[in-house]
Amino acid sequence: MYWYLFLITETCGNFSVCSGRHMNRKSFRKTQKTLIIEFAKFPQPGYVKTRLAVKLGNESACRIYNSIAQKTHYELLTLQEQGIAQVIVYGDGADRKSISRWLKDSYDVWLQPHGDLGHKLEYAFFRAFKMGFQTVLAVGTDCPGLMAEKIQEAIEQLFQATSGLAVNQ
Repeated sequence: MYWYLFLITETCGNFSVCSGRHMNRKSFRKTQKTLIIEFAKFPQPGYVKTRLAVKLGNESACRIYNSIAQKTHYELLTLQEQGIAQVIVYGDGADRKSISRWLKDSYDVWLQPHGDLGHKLEYAFFRAFKMGFQTVLAVGTDCPGLMAEKIQEAIEQLFQATSGLAVNQ
């Protein structure tokens, strides 16, 4: 199982990868506005985990996906509750109200535009930076092994490098 974490920060109004090394951790927690964009597909049989559904059936694959998505969402909300980052569910496959009822307690729900993953990432990061967030992470809900501690560690590591991409096997 793989999970991907994209880290991008903004300085001086430029939407580019940059370094956060000039801030120490204490000032980071007080001044940095961090957002986690949680990519999520609304769980509908035949729409999620389609390769898994070939062997298990659409209903079973959908239940598995829902369980994984809820676990990932719980881990991300842990960071929101600790004041480390805000979580926005970036949903697809349903309206905002349905997604809000499914993945509860996030800061907000945005709907994904049509297009490929690159377009969706670009739109989400641009929107987040426009709202004033300075550090933005994108995380998929299909990450059963992802723990809040790893995301927090990634946020802190961002200030020792210019960018990051984490892949876990």
